Amino acid sequence: MRDIEDVMRDLVHILNELGTEYVIVGGMAVNCWGNIRTTRDIDVIIDLKDVEEFVKEMEKKGFIVKIEDIKKAIKEESHFTIFDREYVFHIDVKGVYGKRERESMERKREIEIDNLKIYVASPEDVIANKLLFGSEQDVKDAESVYVRQKEKINTDYLKKRCRDLGVYKEYKEMVKRIKKYMK
Repeated sequence: MRDIEDVMRDLVHILNELGTEYVIVGGMAVNCWGNIRTTRDIDVIIDLKDVEEFVKEMEKKGFIVKIEDIKKAIKEESHFTIFDREYVFHIDVKGVYGKRERESMERKREIEIDNLKIYVASPEDVIANKLLFGSEQDVKDAESVYVRQKEKINTDYLKKRCRDLGVYKEYKEMVKRIKKYMK
């Protein structure tokens, strides 16, 4: 039976083979830097110049992609979804539309899992973006990444990123909460 890691391997293998620039974000990035949690999707930002070849390769692997969804996503600067034909997992694909995506792409980190090179958003970008999205789960995700990566985080960049995204207040509140519980 396939699991989310199998879907991730297929996705990353195709992106690496094509030489497509990408960065894994969202819950899977949290799993790399923070507490591991269940997720049914993979969020990825890719360079859309290779989108046609990427889609062909994903379809060869048995994924379902709707061309009209891609066109709409590009027009609206949003995401399109790739579905696993056999299981509940899916991949949300977003292009590099603005500064936020560009910075995540530029600051990505290379990690290796099971001999597979994977590009993941930096802990700082994961924290800032999770605070921006702001759901209860997103805030927990941001906190877990902060706690687990505290000694390695570029605090100056994280503060700047939070200011740029308008979540500096949320960042300060998060740090205050964490310090309170870590005493």
